[in-house]
Amino acid sequence: MNANVSKSDSLYGKMTAIFVVALLAFSGFSLLASAGSNDEQESEITSGITLGEALVSDNGVEALSELNMAYPGQEIPIASTMADGAFAPAKQDSGDAKVLLVDDDGENWMSGPWLEASHIATALNDGGYSYDVYRVGRWGGTNKELPSGDTGLSMVDDYEVIIWYSGWNTQIMSSSELSVLSDYLDGDCGGGDSFCTSNRNMFVSTQMSDWFDSCCGSFQNNYMHSDTTYSSYIVVGGTSNPMKGVSGSIFEGKEYSTDTGGVHYLDRPCGNKAFDNTATGAFWMDARKGASDGFDKHAVQFPVDGYVGPQTHKAFMFADEIGVFDKRSDRADFFASVLSWMEVTKEQTQNVDIGIGGVDIPNHVQYWRSVESMVPVDLRITVTNYGMLPQASTAVHLKLKNEFGQVLFDSTFDTRAFPEGHPMHVSDSIQSGDSVVFTFNKENDRLQRIYDGVDENKARHVIFTSAGMDRIAVEVMHTGDQGAANNYVQADVGVGMWIENGEQPEDEIGPSITFGDSDVNGANSLDHINFHRISSYDTDADGCGWAVDADTCLADGGSLNKTVGTVYHEGKSSLGMSNKNGWYKSNSDGSCTWGSNSLSDTGCPKFTMEPNQDDWFVSPPLDLSAMEEVVVGMLFSGCMESGDMFVMQISKDGVSWTNLITYSGFCPGEGAWYLWGGSNAKYQGYTLTADWFGSDDTSQVYWRVMADADNDQVTENSQRPYNGWWIDEIVFRGTERITRDVAVGDVTVDNDFIVKNNGGNSLWREINATVINAGEAAWTDLPVKFSVTNLQGEDESGNLDETEPTIANLAGDSRYGDVTAGGGNEDQTELFALFQCLGANTYYATVEVLVPAGKDYFPWNNSMTVSFRVFDTFFFDDIDSDRDPYSYTTVDRLSTTQNSWVERDVDNDAYSGQYVWQYAKESGYSQSSPSTGGGSDDSLITQDTFDRDGNGDRFGTDVNVDLRAAFKPILSFAIKWNLASGDRLEVRAATDFDSDQKLSSGTWTVIKTFEGDCGCAWSSSDKEQWVVEELSLDAFEGYQTWIDFRVVTSNGGGKGVMIDDLYVIGNEYRNNLDITDVSTNRYAASGGEHDLSVTVKGIGLEPQTSVTVTAVMTDSNGLRVWPADHSFNYFTLPVALEKGETFTIDPTTGGSDWTWGSGLSPGIYQMRVTAWRDDEQQVHDENPANNIKTVTIVLGAALLTGDEWTTGSGWSEGSYVWDGENDGSLTSDSFDVWNSRPF
Repeated sequence: MNANVSKSDSLYGKMTAIFVVALLAFSGFSLLASAGSNDEQESEITSGITLGEALVSDNGVEALSELNMAYPGQEIPIASTMADGAFAPAKQDSGDAKVLLVDDDGENWMSGPWLEASHIATALNDGGYSYDVYRVGRWGGTNKELPSGDTGLSMVDDYEVIIWYSGWNTQIMSSSELSVLSDYLDGDCGGGDSFCTSNRNMFVSTQMSDWFDSCCGSFQNNYMHSDTTYSSYIVVGGTSNPMKGVSGSIFEGKEYSTDTGGVHYLDRPCGNKAFDNTATGAFWMDARKGASDGFDKHAVQFPVDGYVGPQTHKAFMFADEIGVFDKRSDRADFFASVLSWMEVTKEQTQNVDIGIGGVDIPNHVQYWRSVESMVPVDLRITVTNYGMLPQASTAVHLKLKNEFGQVLFDSTFDTRAFPEGHPMHVSDSIQSGDSVVFTFNKENDRLQRIYDGVDENKARHVIFTSAGMDRIAVEVMHTGDQGAANNYVQADVGVGMWIENGEQPEDEIGPSITFGDSDVNGANSLDHINFHRISSYDTDADGCGWAVDADTCLADGGSLNKTVGTVYHEGKSSLGMSNKNGWYKSNSDGSCTWGSNSLSDTGCPKFTMEPNQDDWFVSPPLDLSAMEEVVVGMLFSGCMESGDMFVMQISKDGVSWTNLITYSGFCPGEGAWYLWGGSNAKYQGYTLTADWFGSDDTSQVYWRVMADADNDQVTENSQRPYNGWWIDEIVFRGTERITRDVAVGDVTVDNDFIVKNNGGNSLWREINATVINAGEAAWTDLPVKFSVTNLQGEDESGNLDETEPTIANLAGDSRYGDVTAGGGNEDQTELFALFQCLGANTYYATVEVLVPAGKDYFPWNNSMTVSFRVFDTFFFDDIDSDRDPYSYTTVDRLSTTQNSWVERDVDNDAYSGQYVWQYAKESGYSQSSPSTGGGSDDSLITQDTFDRDGNGDRFGTDVNVDLRAAFKPILSFAIKWNLASGDRLEVRAATDFDSDQKLSSGTWTVIKTFEGDCGCAWSSSDKEQWVVEELSLDAFEGYQTWIDFRVVTSNGGGKGVMIDDLYVIGNEYRNNLDITDVSTNRYAASGGEHDLSVTVKGIGLEPQTSVTVTAVMTDSNGLRVWPADHSFNYFTLPVALEKGETFTIDPTTGGSDWTWGSGLSPGIYQMRVTAWRDDEQQVHDENPANNIKTVTIVLGAALLTGDEWTTGSGWSEGSYVWDGENDGSLTSDSFDVWNSRPF
C-alpha cells in the first residue's frame, strides 16, 4: 500500500480533484472540467470516449465513469431491505438538543459511511450547539431511514434545525422521509409526545445535488427554494477557492479557503441557483460564474430579507460538504453564521466544558476513503476547552471495534501521563479556547500505561486488523464537565484488505507491488519492463518544458506535461504502462523536431507502449481465506491502441494465471477516470468469484495487471499518444472473518522440572508456555520465541538453552504445550526452555508466537510476559543449624507469665530437621500434648544483626533484617498453632525497634493474626500437616525491619505455637530512590507561611548520585500558585545516597525558598514533589512510583481569634485548657463561614 502524500487525513478536510462514478450507463452529456491546482498546465477534454459513458470489457465487465451522474429517466437502485435508523449516542431529553444531525452518508462507493458527519459534529461543538445524531444511509443492502408518519414527525419536531448530510449517497431522501420533513417545515407537531418546537429550519449538505434534484426535486424547489437540473451543471474540480459569499446573502463579504483541506472531501459540485425570488445564492461557484442559465452558486438560502409569505421556516442548501473548508475556524464560522441566522438556540457557556473539536482519521486510499488493514496508524483527537475556566488537565477515551464488535483498541489518555516537552503535556493549564491534540499510537499508549502503573510492554498500536467496516468511538473523560453534549463523536471507517496507490517507495506504508516481465508473446516478447510509477506525461508529445525550453514553447502554443487529474488521480503518481525513457520505431531516422507535429514525427522517441510488450505488476501474496466477499476497486485512465490490451489476472501459486478482465482500445477523454462496475451491496468494484476467497487454498492469492501489446508500431491517433493505461487507487475490500488468532495462553516458570534437567543447580528454572489457537485456521511450522530480562532491564536470554522452538502443526481451536501428568499432551515438549540462572534477581520471561506479519487479527495477544524470582535471602533460620549466629530478642511483658519461646527438639514432627521454635508452658511440658498458661504476653523478635550468607564471602555481618534495598520482600515460615478462645498470635513488624528498650520500643504493624487452631495434627511427621505462610513485607521496603512473633494468652489452655523454617526472602534494587516523607501543614489558616520538608532515601545497592528534588503547588483548577516566579522549586543533593541513607530538604538545608503560603487565599491545593537522578533517562529508577508524591493542603479562612470566645468556669485563659471538672462551656460570639462546602 502507498500513502497519498498526506500521512493523515482529517474529518475536517477535503479530497482535492476527486471525480465520481456513475452507477449506470450514461452518454451524451457535455461537461466542464477544471484541472487540479497542481497541474503543470490545465487539461482540456479532447475527443474520445465521453465523460460519463459506460464501457464493456471483452469479459462483459462494465467500466463506469467515476462521475456518478444523474440524468432524466434514470432508475435509482432500490435497497433490498428498509429499516429505521438509530440515534448514536442516545437521544437527549426532548428540547435539550436544538440540532438534529441526520447522518445519511452510507453508500457502497466510498467505504466510510457516516464519516463526514462526524466532521460536522466537531464544527457544531466549536459553535456551541447541542445536537443529537441520527444514523441512516444505504449500506450492505439495507436502507436506513427516518421513521415514517407520526413517529418520525414526533421525533424531528423536537429540534430547531435539521442538518441533513448525505455525502456521497445518491438515495438521499425517500418519499416517506420527504413527507415527514414537509410536515416538520409546515409547522405540524407529532402526537407521539407533548414536546414540539416552533422554530423550524432545514440545512442540506451534499455534493450530490444532482441526485437530490433527481429524487426530491419538488422538495428542493418548494422547501429549500434551490434548483439544479440533474448533472447538467457538474464541474469536476469545480469548488471555488476561496469560496466567496454572494452580496445580499448571510455570507456577504466573507470568503473561506478551500485550498489545503484534508482528503475526505470529493470535488464534483453541481451549479445551483435560487428557485424563485424568495431565495438568493449564498456562495459563488467561480467555474460557472456569470453563466447565462444562472446555475452558478454553491449554496442557496431561503428566505431573502423582507420575505412575506406562508412559510415560516428558513432553509440553507449547500451543494458541497463542510469538509471543503480547510480551516477549523472557517467551518465553525460557517455553521455559526447559518444557525445564528436561523435563530437556533446556542448552549449556555459553562464554567467547565471540555469537548471534542476535531477527529483526524488516516485515509490510505483517498478515492475510496479506506485505511489498510494491519497497518499501525495515528488517530488524532482535538480536545478544546469550551468553558470559561482554565483546566489543569483532561483525558480522552478512544475505543476501536471491528465489524463483529471485537475491541481492537481501548485506552484513556490523560494529559498528566505525558512528560514535559511532549505535545500532549500541559505545562500550566488549558486556557479557555485552547486545544490539546491527543495522538493515539503505541508509544503514547506506553507512556499512559507507565503513568497508570500497568505493564508498559502491553502497549498497543492503533491498528485495523481485518477488512470490513470498523467503528471509532471517542469520548472526553473530564471530572466536573458541565457540557456533556460535545463529549462524544463516533465514525465508521472502511478498512481495505490491501491498498496500492502507485506511489514511490518512500511514500509506501503497507505491502507493495512488484514489477516483472513475462514471455506470453513468445519469441517476439519484449524483454524489458516498461511498467513504472509515473507522475507526469506529455499528452500531446510536443516536448514542451522538457525537450524544449518552457517559455519558448509556451509562447508558441505548446503545453506542459500533465500531472494530477490526468496522469494520476491522487497523491503523486500512478502506475503507467508506457516506456518512460522513450523508444524509436524501426523506421525512425532519429531526427526529431519537437513541436506541434512531433506527435506523428517518426524520428521522435515514443513514450508509449512498445510492440510485443508483456510486462506486469503483481500484488504481494494476499490471504483471502477469511474473506466473505472480495471487491476490487481501482481507477484507470489513459489511451490504448485497439490491438493492445489491459489484462487483469489472478493466481493461487503465482505461476498459473487466470484472466479476470481483458480490455483493449480504451481511450476516454483526457482527464476521464473509470472504475469497474459490480453488484455488491457493500462495495463498488469488480467482485471476485468464490473460487478465489474463503477457503484454505486462498491463503496466498496473487493478483496482477499485465500490459499486453500487439506487434504493430501504431503509437498515436490524430490527437494523443497511445500511452496505455494509468492505474491508481487500487483497493481490495470486503468483510473478513476472524479466522486467525494465536495467543500465548500461559507461561509458567518452576524449579520442579518436567522436561528439562536442572543439573543439580538450585538456581536454574524451567520455562513452559501454552499456545492457544483461538481461530478456525490451522498453522504449520509456527516459531515461538523465548526471552528473559532482569529487573534492571538487562537481556538474560543468552542463559536459555532454547530461544526459538517451532510448533510443527497447530490445529484450529486447539491448545499446545499444556503438559500435565496424565493430560494426554506429554509429547508436546517443544515449548520448554531451561533458564540457567546465574544469581538471585527478579526476572521477566517473555514468550512470543512469531506469526507472519498481517496474519493474525489480534497480534497483541501473540505474546505474554510473566515475572519470576530467584530469591535473595535476607534472613533464615531452620532452627536446626548452628545456633551461634542467632540471638533473638525475647520479651516477657507480664511478670506472671508461665509460657516462653524455646528451641525444642520434636523429633520427626518438625517441618524440616528436628528443631522448632515452640511457645508453650514450661511447667509440666509434654512434647505430645503441651499446654499454655493464661495471663501471658510474650514476643520472639529477630535479632539486630546477621550475616546473610553465613560462611560465604558475599556478605558480612550487617543490620537485620536488612530490607534497605529490598524489592517485594516476603516473610515465610511453617507454622502449627492451637490456641484457646481469646488467645492469639500476632505476626508483627517494625522499623524502629530498640532491643535495649524492648518492653516499650517499636511502632509495630500487625501483618497477620492467628486464632483458634490450624486444624492440623499436632504430633505428626507428615509435612502436609504444617501450614506454610508467605506474608508480604512490601510496606517495609527501604528499612531495617524487625519481625515479632507475639503470643497473648488471656485464658490459656491451648497447645501453643510451633514455628519452623523461618525465612525473609526477596530481591534487591540496584537503582531506586524514594521520597519517604513530605511534611508540611496540611490544614491551616490562609495567609501564613509554612515550612516544607522532603526526605529522600537511597533504596538501592548502587549509590544514588546527582539527585534533584522539585516541588510545586497548584490550586483546585490546576494553576500554579507556588513558587510564583518559576515553574517549580528545586534542590540538588550535595551527597550521594548509599543504601538506606536519607537526606532532608527543608528551609535549613534548602533555604527560604522551601517556605510557602504567603498571600494564598482560602482553598484546596495540591503539593507535588518529585525526586530523580540526573541519569534517569539512561538508567531508569526501578520503582518510579515512589519518586513522586502529591499531598492535599486545605487552607481555611481565619474564622475566630482568641478575643472572640466566652469561657465558662474551669478554663485557663490564653491556652484554653479545661480542668475537666467544671461546666466546660466555650462559646464563640459570631463568625462568617468562608466556604460552607470546602470539598
